[in-house]
Amino acid sequence: HEESYRNAYQLFINMMNHSNTGLLITRLHPDELDVIFTSIRPNIILLQTLKDSRYQTVSTLDELIDKIKFFIKKNRQSIIFLDRVDYLISVYSFDSLLKTLYRITELIANTACVFLLRINFSNLTDKQTALLEQEFELLSSIKTDRKVLDELSIKLLEYIEVEEHKNIHVTPRNISDTFHLSRVTVKRKIQDLEDKKLVYTKKYGRTKTIYITEHGKSIIRRNLKNYK
Repeated sequence: HEESYRNAYQLFINMMNHSNTGLLITRLHPDELDVIFTSIRPNIILLQTLKDSRYQTVSTLDELIDKIKFFIKKNRQSIIFLDRVDYLISVYSFDSLLKTLYRITELIANTACVFLLRINFSNLTDKQTALLEQEFELLSSIKTDRKVLDELSIKLLEYIEVEEHKNIHVTPRNISDTFHLSRVTVKRKIQDLEDKKLVYTKKYGRTKTIYITEHGKSIIRRNLKNYK
């Protein structure tokens, strides 16, 4: 649960860095939000009945739809992240929440917005999970052609691309230090990405430098556009 929470918010922040504008709908306490969002900050709506002095709040599904509709009118190329879907299901019902999600996806259908959800599937039945899978792409892993990239591989690709834009050479040591990974893990991950033709390496003396391929770049861009 904690890892899912961290990964979801990191993904949201990464995607905001590409689109600049984000809307977060969450149950998190404002103090927690201050810790998470230090350099880039989204528009924030709290899922609660009590009013808040700093942020907008919503207490019904109709209110939620109206707030998102208003946001989309002004921000037609943005990231919308609905956290704590399990809370909404517990307060209303799965069917009511699903109808709301359908209405939201209809609202953003003709825009360049991306709609992200964080869902705890352990609280859902197989039928409920299947209904959500029909409407949304699961992000526990990302498929590239017939290959599968795990979340760490995606983060590595994003890191290598960002560093290349800064004209910084990425080495296995850099990756190990940045992601707190062992040398063995880094070696295995880089080899896996090379096998998938997503990166290539060059040796300069004893130092190996890692570069992202055009295919790797296209995978990142394509999946950033297709998150739903």
